[in-house]
Amino acid sequence: MTETQLFHASSVALRVPSGSWVGAAFWGPSGSGKSDLALRLLHELGPERCRLVADDYVTLACSGERVTVSAPAALAGRIEVRGVGLVDAPARDGVELVAVFRLGTGKAIPRMPEPDSVKLASLGDGLPAVSVRVFDLNAFEASASAKVSAAVQLICARADQSQGLA
Repeated sequence: MTETQLFHASSVALRVPSGSWVGAAFWGPSGSGKSDLALRLLHELGPERCRLVADDYVTLACSGERVTVSAPAALAGRIEVRGVGLVDAPARDGVELVAVFRLGTGKAIPRMPEPDSVKLASLGDGLPAVSVRVFDLNAFEASASAKVSAAVQLICARADQSQGLA
């Protein structure tokens, strides 16, 4: 059985070395940099390596231990560029969510965090009780987009190694 839920977040799909696409979601209050970070990733990596899933609201679908992230139909393929307006962006829908980035500027972010998965349900009401890697991040740091890319690549490389694919 698949359970779906709408959440205030932004998400991008990143192409990993295996050629598959996986999702990263950005959680945080208004003004925390969700759209800004997604825009930087889209611009820096280009459509061959990064596509928009959804901006401002995402739909999560949970089936067993797998969570996929998609765009609500009204938001598909569009991102808000603050000070410019809504613009079209290369998009990809229905990718497996592998990482959640909790955004905030005032948080003490550990230099070397312990690898940690968290149940999505602990991040907000209505989220499923499925474990996904979570990272704390200041979206406005110059290196934030590189950190997202590095974290996703690391997660996927470790998953490949544990499945004997490396």
